[in-house]
Amino acid sequence: MQPNSKHSSIQVDASVAHYFSGQCKYYYLPLYSEVLFSPLLTEALGAKNFEQRRLEGIRASFVKAQKGHYSHIKVPFDRFDTEKIELLTNYSKEFNLGLVLQIPTSFLYDEVFYKALKEMSPDFEVEWVLDNNHYKVEPRLGELTAHFKNCHLSIVVHKSLQWDELLRPTLLNFFSEVHLYFPYQLAISEPYLNCKQSHKVLGLLKKRLPNIKFLPPKGVDLWDRRALHDFDMEPFVLPCYETKSSNPDISYSVIIPTYNNQNHLRVVLRHLYRQSVGLDKFEVIVVDDGGTDQTQELVMELLDSFPESMNFKYIFFKRARKRVMGDSQYRAGISRNLGVKNAEGEYLCFLDSDIVTPSGYLEKVGEALEQWGAVQARRINLSHDASHLDLNYEDVREDTDCIPDENYWEEFIKTEQWHELPYAWKYVCTHSFSIKKDVFWEVGGLKKNFIFYGFEDTDLGYRLVKAGYKLHLLDARVYHLFHENTRSEFLNLKSLRHNLLSRTAQIFYLHHLDEDIYENLLGFMEPEPTFHRLFHRMVQTLSLQFIWRPAPKVYNVKAPRNNRGL
Repeated sequence: MQPNSKHSSIQVDASVAHYFSGQCKYYYLPLYSEVLFSPLLTEALGAKNFEQRRLEGIRASFVKAQKGHYSHIKVPFDRFDTEKIELLTNYSKEFNLGLVLQIPTSFLYDEVFYKALKEMSPDFEVEWVLDNNHYKVEPRLGELTAHFKNCHLSIVVHKSLQWDELLRPTLLNFFSEVHLYFPYQLAISEPYLNCKQSHKVLGLLKKRLPNIKFLPPKGVDLWDRRALHDFDMEPFVLPCYETKSSNPDISYSVIIPTYNNQNHLRVVLRHLYRQSVGLDKFEVIVVDDGGTDQTQELVMELLDSFPESMNFKYIFFKRARKRVMGDSQYRAGISRNLGVKNAEGEYLCFLDSDIVTPSGYLEKVGEALEQWGAVQARRINLSHDASHLDLNYEDVREDTDCIPDENYWEEFIKTEQWHELPYAWKYVCTHSFSIKKDVFWEVGGLKKNFIFYGFEDTDLGYRLVKAGYKLHLLDARVYHLFHENTRSEFLNLKSLRHNLLSRTAQIFYLHHLDEDIYENLLGFMEPEPTFHRLFHRMVQTLSLQFIWRPAPKVYNVKAPRNNRGL
């Protein structure tokens, strides 16, 4: 673990870091298709299930929670269904998961509901969602908070909240922390705040109530209302094809998510086969993210051509519907989590399906992870002509076969002491990122609701740094194969890339409510564009590509600006 840091952005706050860890990771389990929460809370929290959840569905959710290394199950609690309560209690014991009841404080007006809560076991953990605070609720809330052993207070923030009424002095005697849900604003007409307004509200709250800690939602990812009901965010899928080496003794699990990238993937696998640690020491797990090309057939053909068998798993993660690059069905982080659930090795080596490694790559990763919390290789981009099926790492000539990367990354790969950089987390990228499996789960794995391109890996890096782990840039170069526009989430256009990253950057900030994130990603914090602005950008993209100005810098590492007037 990291001692006192040279920069405040990489100092550890243990009281806050707990909320980003795997010990505080709650699986949200809506049970009913009709919910008694207010419509606003139901929508903001995702408290409504698409259909009534049956017995087998509830058990399957507990299995998924266990496989995903969750610590608790959180249930929107809107009715006393004795049979369901007993079932949830039994499953929580069977799967060794805590049970959290999410209850709006307005429910305490109901005399029957209030008395039934008083008679419940005090072992339940309760999340009170503050949706009003009047004279009748406060005494009951205080009494029940004393009754249950573990309670915390949350607020779903929206435009019509009356803060002076909500955060009354008597209420604050019960809680020293308040967890804030800022739902992502999809349109200006919605009752929620945009990111800039959220940041302003948070700053005012901290200024006016300095003795209260305002924290992000406890244990759960923010619900993204753009996620379709059949979008599986917590899958557990076993391999459909598997091979073994002669004497497996697996230390390394190389996890490669892929989507319709059959040619590049074969080049990547061919280079992994030649790793100096030997075939028995590592496994390769390919997670096919619902692709429609011939990846599986061609990969099996390649494996058959090798002189010896390697440890290999092919997982097909099917899709409910066809996807389009840049849409809200992006599952790279979810696919990596799925790969980890099937991993046997102590070391997790995340690799993109277009990254070519040297023969000593895994050996260097293993050595480095004995000293560092997580490591990343130095990525070099290959030209179109150099990116072919017969490519050999050793034959690459960097003066003729390589092309420049963005200046941001060009400067980064020259870094000697990554862990000492201010805001070190912002350079984490899973193109070739390695970490010990126990550390990965300790910080909660990859967030599952980054359903648009970008920042799911930065989010992981942020939590690693906040937990006190040091990041290290590996003394190894990997080559990034050139991909066509159709293979890019943003068609290789800077403007579209910026639009996509704006969505996920804001989700990243709203997850953590950290000033460091907001200031570093300030260029991404604008509300989503109106139809007029979007149409204007589309016209520019289609007809004026040749005069694009340089995109705004993704990150700003300068000292926070003066926020007077917010």
